[in-house]
Amino acid sequence: MPKLEIQGLGVISFPVPATQVRQLIEQAERGPYGRGEETILDTSVRKVWQVPPARVRLSGKSWV
Repeated sequence: MPKLEIQGLGVISFPVPATQVRQLIEQAERGPYGRGEETILDTSVRKVWQVPPARVRLSGKSWV
């Protein structure tokens, strides 16, 4: 199993418990989507959160 760490939050458990889901959302931003050359933030179309890749670290035997 890979080890997933989020800067400012720490190691994420699997399955992700509700408390960590809330903490992840606090660290995340709404995820936009693309339409042609536009980048749009519309939660009626896409209800997702994203964490910037620079804050995410995967490690563990399988990921070295």
